[in-house]
Amino acid sequence: MAIELKQVPNGPSMYHLVLVYNPPVIGNKSGKPVYEEELRFTIYRKPSNPRMRLFNQDNLERAEKILKYRESQIKKGEIKILKLPQGNDFVSFYRQIADTKTNNYKASFLRFSEYCNGYMPFESVNADLCKDYRETLKEATKPDSPAPLSELTARQYLNQFRYVLRESYKAGYLTEDLHDCPDELELEEREENLITLSELALLRSIPCDHEDIPRMCYFIALTGFRYGFLMNLRWEDIVYTSDKRQFIKTKVQRTGRDDILYISNEAMKQLGHKKKSGRVFSLNGRQNLKFLHRWLKSAGLRPELTFESFRLCIPTLPDKRYKLLK
Repeated sequence: MAIELKQVPNGPSMYHLVLVYNPPVIGNKSGKPVYEEELRFTIYRKPSNPRMRLFNQDNLERAEKILKYRESQIKKGEIKILKLPQGNDFVSFYRQIADTKTNNYKASFLRFSEYCNGYMPFESVNADLCKDYRETLKEATKPDSPAPLSELTARQYLNQFRYVLRESYKAGYLTEDLHDCPDELELEEREENLITLSELALLRSIPCDHEDIPRMCYFIALTGFRYGFLMNLRWEDIVYTSDKRQFIKTKVQRTGRDDILYISNEAMKQLGHKKKSGRVFSLNGRQNLKFLHRWLKSAGLRPELTFESFRLCIPTLPDKRYKLLK
């Protein structure tokens, strides 16, 4: 039995301290496998003064004491070790992959491990199980919360599960490739959260406390781009062709190639006067959402609307839609 103290990135300047159990232990309250225990301690990544170094030293010492205490609990039998069969366990294979990956693979592994109580022989991994797990993710809730798992997170967990299925087949543990058996979870656009054309037209006459907010909303409405894309949009990305057509040049991470996204004159007007460099829109994070809700409230519109609510209200309509933004 090994317990390791790991430092997990927690923001740009801190580490979060976590105990990792190998093999996993059985939770006293839940009775479910516990692979990691998050401690309530953080440390600075790069302590630059005596106060920060002392803070790190104190928290590391506290974490080490908890680690020793957990070891003593296991020796006394107060904490039970989960005995996993070796060589025929899909969950163990899943964990091996998760340990070498980033992008939330560990969370998706923990979700599947909870689903099957920490053990799943390869011969039990079949089409019915894959489909059942897919349906389970659709109804899943957040850890330690009754709130539903977001559609985006559920989709990510399923896609990572499908990847592990394919790797299991390549490694010879599965006799058939089940990657495509659980259909991909498609993100559903919730109609009740989409802004209507009449609501959009009403906003034209309502002043906003922050000048960037209306421009962002109208630009999203005209292009269908996501809010996160706008937050990374820079003036250097907007290029004109020889015939004075404007487009946005982005880099596709998967292929490394440039992708060309043409934008209309109406959408270009929402960006304002072109500058040589810098961000097109202010990067205010939650502050932008605060201004948006204040603007929507002053217009008497629904509070559940967000920046994403503007994405599908215009791009699928005929060209006459542009009169709403003139």
